[in-house]
Amino acid sequence: MVAQKSTVAKNEMRRVWRKKRDSLDVSLRRAADEAIFSCLHASELWRNATQVLSYLSVGAEVDTRMLIEAALLEGKTVALPRCVGPRRMRWHTIQSLDGLEQSKWGIEEPPDREETLFDLNQVDQALIVVPGLVFDKHGMRLGYGGGYYDTFLTQVTGSPTVGLARSCQLVEDLSVFHCVEEHDLPVEYVVCEHEILHSECA
Repeated sequence: MVAQKSTVAKNEMRRVWRKKRDSLDVSLRRAADEAIFSCLHASELWRNATQVLSYLSVGAEVDTRMLIEAALLEGKTVALPRCVGPRRMRWHTIQSLDGLEQSKWGIEEPPDREETLFDLNQVDQALIVVPGLVFDKHGMRLGYGGGYYDTFLTQVTGSPTVGLARSCQLVEDLSVFHCVEEHDLPVEYVVCEHEILHSECA
């Protein structure tokens, strides 16, 4: 019954927050995303990373193309995910954002080539950027319900995980909305326009 209540709450929150995010003025969204990128790019988290594993933003998500292009320019190893089954992703290194393929969900993904496959056992000094509709100040996030990153995050323990959140996508505590379950994993850091919040839960 508790799990069912949480699922209903999460689905309702996804509807509300997706509408709120998508209705944000494009120019305000762009300015916020540039500020988030600048905040992360100036951080020790970024400087220490030799690898960047990131989702590729789509639609009204916080833009990750700026940080991906910066990482490539700076010689960091960059890997993007490719969905290969329920809750399963394979990661592939890229040299540019050219040549990506569009999935059936409309998400751009790297081609499925063995020579670019990134071995998660080789994660070293990586920065892992995790998507979310909304984050809280404890690092908990409301994702899209597919469970891909819940599974993935159990495979890359020991590397700093980062959520990107505009100020309007940050709440004090998601558990108040019955959106946190026992298996949910927090990110270690949430990067906003002008600050990086460190979660004590991660």
